[in-house]
Amino acid sequence: LLEWFYNFYAELKRYAEENPAWDLKEGTCGPGDAVFIPSGWWHCVLNLDDDTIAVTQNYASEAHVHGIRRFLSEKRDQVSGTKDKETLAERFDEALARHRPDLLAAAEPKAPAAVEVKEVTQEADSAPRAFSFWDHLRST
Repeated sequence: LLEWFYNFYAELKRYAEENPAWDLKEGTCGPGDAVFIPSGWWHCVLNLDDDTIAVTQNYASEAHVHGIRRFLSEKRDQVSGTKDKETLAERFDEALARHRPDLLAAAEPKAPAAVEVKEVTQEADSAPRAFSFWDHLRST
């Protein structure tokens, strides 16, 4: 996590400033505060104190089951919270086959139309760009 803040936080801030459609939210929670993160929102949390707890519920709704299956199988390197990244997709499908075969058999909905992304170009006289988290994300 600290590596992410060290390497990508400034880049994230710059992209958010250049793209008004990005609605970057930042805040600090105090004692007794809680934050709700809606489904599908990218987020990062840095605990500033050792006396901090996190309560999470990763709910797999029927509406999102096919997207979850794609994520678990196609982006195994991005799965967090478990050491079992390599077989989690298969285990999820096995659980669906046992408990909700109707969801596993249902046709996957059509993907939404592609969204045009503003291209960020490097100036002709500048040095080659370093690794960019956002360039990598766009390429996946």
